[in-house]
Amino acid sequence: MPFLPLIVASTSLTLLAGVLVRPEPWLKMPIWIVLLAILAFSVIVAQLRQNISLFSRDELTLFTEQDKLSSFIKINALAWKLEHSNNSWKFEDVSLLTKMGEFFYFQDHKNKAEIWYRRALKLNPGESRTLNNLAWLLTETHLGDQKRLKESMQLPQKALEGKKTAFIWDTLTEAYFRNGLYEKAADASHNALESAEQGKGISFEADLDYYRKRFKQMAGE
Repeated sequence: MPFLPLIVASTSLTLLAGVLVRPEPWLKMPIWIVLLAILAFSVIVAQLRQNISLFSRDELTLFTEQDKLSSFIKINALAWKLEHSNNSWKFEDVSLLTKMGEFFYFQDHKNKAEIWYRRALKLNPGESRTLNNLAWLLTETHLGDQKRLKESMQLPQKALEGKKTAFIWDTLTEAYFRNGLYEKAADASHNALESAEQGKGISFEADLDYYRKRFKQMAGE
């Protein structure tokens, strides 16, 4: 904040504090001084809101995959900053909201993770990564909720419209299995294996051997 606005800000805050502590003397002051103080205070609040928004985006952008296991306190602080900039969320922020969901998921705070995934999908209902993450979470946390279990099948189906990758097929496999649709689970697992063999959507944690074992498990071999 430049030097002159800082002086104005400090003066304005002092005036407002004085009004709150001892209002009688300040009632005799010219109205333009009071209005100036209120205006300056409003500018400060707006600036702080903007700084919160930018600060949150910068911090989240710098986070790596390893940061998912970072301090829960730090993650909550970032979540607070991002949440208080919700008026300026844009389509481009979907990845940041999804990443925040992932942070909470890997901290085993899945209720909070679900909230952030759903916020991301409000901005972009067709984002494959977010659809996949939320679907997998639902298969873990809503086993007694038929509505959510049904949703856990619908989400990866929609995600596959954008990307046909092994990990999304695997999520659909899990969703079918949790819903008792074992033949469909086996078919989805076969599709996951085929995608993995083509190198689509495999990772260090879920390599080709993982998808082979999954298919054998779902096929009853």
